[in-house]
Amino acid sequence: ALASGAFGEALRAFDQALPLLPAGDPDWRARVLSGRGTAAAVVSGLDEALASWEQAVDLYGEVGMSDEAAGLCLEGSFLLAWAARFDESFLWAERGLAFARPGSNPLRGALLGMKAFKDIWSATPELGDGLMAECAASAGDSREAVPAIDLLSRYWWHTLQVDLILKNGPRAIRLATEANRPSDLAQLLMFYGFAQANPGDLATGLITLQEAE
Repeated sequence: ALASGAFGEALRAFDQALPLLPAGDPDWRARVLSGRGTAAAVVSGLDEALASWEQAVDLYGEVGMSDEAAGLCLEGSFLLAWAARFDESFLWAERGLAFARPGSNPLRGALLGMKAFKDIWSATPELGDGLMAECAASAGDSREAVPAIDLLSRYWWHTLQVDLILKNGPRAIRLATEANRPSDLAQLLMFYGFAQANPGDLATGLITLQEAE
């Protein structure tokens, strides 16, 4: 039901499943709570989703499923940022970083980018420079890096670093195309098109923006 977009039906199914799960199976309980949070985000609102995800993150941490825990923290941080709840978004990103593997890790890169959002939107974008530099270093060059690269493009546009968008735009667009992520691709094309038009290449910029449409 969740995969087909029947979120109300999925939420009811998850609620029915939770009492039936054995107490000694934190892995499956975490998965059910994760799915419940996804359904609740659409049906019941963000706060109910976060309550389910918070329990799921704790359980994933207990069984050593660090990538799953970090991924849920990223989802929570992203949705909180879109709701302009930046302090909470920062905390969820920080929590996710405790689970994310160090080094070149796209998930870690995206979490670093989300952590920087608090500084970006608090009129002190220079405070986010260090975090975004680490985000770029962690993102890598795989399809999984697209969310981190999207955050970097947003940051560079907000801080008027057009040269970095022009430098990294083709790579970002290629990765989003390979990953089959049309919403990210449209966003990246938009940033790249505006960046092309900014230094005076209006015709090329307009062509790129038409692709984004």
